[in-house]
Amino acid sequence: MMEAFTAYIKTISALTVFSVAVGLLMPNGSFRQYTRWILGLLVLLAVLKPILGLFHLEEMDFSHFFALPKQEVPYDAELGENWARKTMENQVLSELQKQEPNVDGVHIGWNEESGLPEEMEISGKNLPECLKDEAAKKYGIETEAITLVP
Repeated sequence: MMEAFTAYIKTISALTVFSVAVGLLMPNGSFRQYTRWILGLLVLLAVLKPILGLFHLEEMDFSHFFALPKQEVPYDAELGENWARKTMENQVLSELQKQEPNVDGVHIGWNEESGLPEEMEISGKNLPECLKDEAAKKYGIETEAITLVP
């Protein structure tokens, strides 16, 4: 019991000396005030530690007071897949519009087994036939599987 009390006094003394030393070494200003406030809080917690031990509060887990409630959000695989495919279509549309400004839209047909693009429909006015060859080479689709729709 006496050893615990001497350890308690030594801890408080060491924290107090450390706090005073840091407070003296800090330059004047708002940062000094914040530092002194935090160090004072540490000394206060060291002083209150035996009192918290009496009520077994130091053993309590307070993390549930600060944790956000857990929410189960179901993942819809089909929705995620459709989003990924639509994002891919928008990316292809953007790239084709840089190359040919008359491109209005792109629809990609997907292979259900592999999940890769199988066919492509490019819509727009006055689209050149060479656009099919360039798109086929760039996206790995057969030229015959690409159609231009006015």
